Amino acid sequence: MQIEKDYLTAGEIRYIAELLINMEDSDFMTKQYMKYLSVADFCTDFKLDIEKDENGGDITVWKEEKYNNLWADGGIEKLDKEIRNIYLIDEYVKDSQSTYKVFNNLTDKLSESLNNFNLEETKDVVSQIGNLINKESK
Repeated sequence: MQIEKDYLTAGEIRYIAELLINMEDSDFMTKQYMKYLSVADFCTDFKLDIEKDENGGDITVWKEEKYNNLWADGGIEKLDKEIRNIYLIDEYVKDSQSTYKVFNNLTDKLSESLNNFNLEETKDVVSQIGNLINKESK
């Protein structure tokens, strides 16, 4: 695996972080291999597998085997060492999740207090507010 560039663009960081954030039900290892496979795809000659869906659109195929091979070949360590801003992915995820947790706790407390409170509708509104806050803080 050859490094083609030693940084991620802001858009690439945002793409990878939001991919991980939207996988809230996935386990830690799944998120790790998606993170590193994405970074490798953006910054090296390593490329993810792409298949076509029934409409001819591209679908990224996430394979744990590719992550394992990347790890065995020293690729993960190389990415951590040589991609200067790889740490920003985790910072972005932490920041987004802490904002979400604050608003989620708020809606949970309000839900307990009010009998006719529509929790799902309020979570949607709060989630939209959180997204706006995150966009403005960047």
